[in-house]
Amino acid sequence: MNIKKLLSPKKIAIIGISEDKGFGKSLYTNMKNFNMDTNCVYFVNPKRDFLFDKKCYHSIKDIDSHIDLAIICSNKFSIVNIIKECHSAGVQAFVVYASGYTETGNDESKKLEDELIRVAKELDVAVLGPNCAGFVNFIDNIQGFGFLTEKRDRKGNIAFLSHSGQFSLSMMDANQIKMSYDISIGNGKITTIEDFLLYLVEDKDTQVISAYIESISSFERFEEFLKRLNVLNKKFVVLKSGISKNSKEILERHTASFEDDKKVKEFIRLSKKYNAYIVDDFEELMNLSNMLSVFKTMPKNDNVCSINMSGGVASLMSDIGDKYNIKFRKFNNKISAYLKEQMPEYASVHNPLDMTITMAYDTEHFIKVLELIMQDDDIGIITIGYTLLLNIDDECIYHLYDALYDIVKNKKYNDKPICLIPIFSGTRNYEFQEKLRDLNIPILSTPMYAFSSLRKIFDNVLK
Repeated sequence: MNIKKLLSPKKIAIIGISEDKGFGKSLYTNMKNFNMDTNCVYFVNPKRDFLFDKKCYHSIKDIDSHIDLAIICSNKFSIVNIIKECHSAGVQAFVVYASGYTETGNDESKKLEDELIRVAKELDVAVLGPNCAGFVNFIDNIQGFGFLTEKRDRKGNIAFLSHSGQFSLSMMDANQIKMSYDISIGNGKITTIEDFLLYLVEDKDTQVISAYIESISSFERFEEFLKRLNVLNKKFVVLKSGISKNSKEILERHTASFEDDKKVKEFIRLSKKYNAYIVDDFEELMNLSNMLSVFKTMPKNDNVCSINMSGGVASLMSDIGDKYNIKFRKFNNKISAYLKEQMPEYASVHNPLDMTITMAYDTEHFIKVLELIMQDDDIGIITIGYTLLLNIDDECIYHLYDALYDIVKNKKYNDKPICLIPIFSGTRNYEFQEKLRDLNIPILSTPMYAFSSLRKIFDNVLK
């Protein structure tokens, strides 16, 4: 089984493509929208000679070039025969979008999936699916996703694996997430989630692996992945579903992937043993993945310095941080003395700190405060309470960015991670989001998710 042929193919055949609304049309639209080289893409449809002004072959065997990956857009009844024919033409990897297999609870549909699994394993081919949404290789700009996606740059170091196609799409919709791969595995009974995990952990462009997992096929191979993850010092963030009885019943009709309580406990045991980050919902998965992806250094201790643009935000940070046992250490004498000297009489020197308008709009004072905090070895991380909006009307972000740039780029203070925490969720100004990312400063979700993620990092890194 060759997963590289699946995720990094040189030439692709789209089997069963048509101009009708569906996976095939959406797939090719994505390819065109993202400027993928479609000269390496071939159409196969026995009923058409041309589609979308492109030649259409009647059979895979009519194509002169060697095809690495066949993406099948046909119904479930034709899949096995198509795979056999493609394999006889040298194809080693497949994407199967078709659904309606074991997840229906129907005996005949289960037989179809059993036959598909048997044939695929007999031929030793890699199969993504069935019942999947496909994949995207952002590093090489290979589009294999069957739902339309917004065109923008998503290239980064997070690989996302999901039993759910909707979660794969949602991960692409999150504009703060930068990915190496996004893979919707569907039922995942042929090329399993462990196969993909073991492949991705060795990928040089991937530093963080995130996953939505409904079931594990082999705990032995899952542990092999976790061991390798630790050796390579990469991070694994996982959202596990199928915990409750009702959830298991739902998953039975989703991908037919669910586990009994004993297997769920084993999954959690192994994940904790090898320092995986187990999250409670999808927002936390995205938030924590983003942090681990952007941070270039981890906190040396769990003392937090919280700098904020107003007293209300500082108070909120204190209250929410307390719920997650976040330690806001008192400022040392040097920092306290400087702040008392520079801040107005009505302000108080506390951590979390209210910078007040006096200092929040003064770049040089902001730089001095940041520099003093960076020099304090007893502080492990700096959080900045600021809500970056989509449209910039207030000049505070310019002073904030200039100060951070000077600290990180000019003065080379890189031994403490820094992050921005907005007080509400929303679409952020893309220009400043990317500028801050270039300084290794992520914009997190709301304070609740920010501090819950920080707590997980402290518990993992500092234990």
